[in-house]
Amino acid sequence: MDKDTIKLIRKSYNLNQRNFAERVNCSFSLIALVEVGKRRITEDLENKVKEADFIVLINVFHVRKYNT
Repeated sequence: MDKDTIKLIRKSYNLNQRNFAERVNCSFSLIALVEVGKRRITEDLENKVKEADFIVLINVFHVRKYNT
């Protein structure tokens, strides 16, 4: 998962960074830093995103990104 995937998921659900952070149980500043590339996505953050029921969109994006 990369910063573009995080941003795509958040925007696809029409969430601002604060609301997205609440859904994945992390700080909104972490989401902001990840999206601009100043912080890397940890395994913990990736798992939190997956556990927040965004996984279907993640799988669709992954297939489209790497099969084109």
